[in-house]
Amino acid sequence: MKRIILMRHAKAYEGADDQNRALTSEGAKQAYAISEKILSASKELGFDPQIILTSGAKRAYDTARILAGILNRSEFLKIEKTLYDGGAREYMRILDTFFHSHDCLIIVAHNPTLSDLCTLLAHSWTKILTPAAALGLEFNATIGEGSGKELFYFD
Repeated sequence: MKRIILMRHAKAYEGADDQNRALTSEGAKQAYAISEKILSASKELGFDPQIILTSGAKRAYDTARILAGILNRSEFLKIEKTLYDGGAREYMRILDTFFHSHDCLIIVAHNPTLSDLCTLLAHSWTKILTPAAALGLEFNATIGEGSGKELFYFD
């Protein structure tokens, strides 16, 4: 089984310089709280994230850095620039690239694309990811439209 966790960045300050928007104090608390839930789920469900991909935007990177620290996986954190402004199909290309070489990966990125990806991958998924929300999915041998089984959803 392969597992993918899709996490939206936590709450950030508004601003004109979108790439450099920092997490608010509430956003940092959100990131820590959801990261702890993901850690508990990883122990309970027996998965071990092997890579954490994030966009280069400060709010996503900082959310991913908190998550990586909680999971003791800081060395597996990697910036994937196309996660900032790519569409759902671009996200699928990234997933396909890493899916075959990793049993469990995490993507920390942005709406609306991340919620679109959840809808694409998870059968019957209709929610919009709120800040710091995370959806865990499980796949058999392939990844494709509607092929993900929901393991957990935290918000």
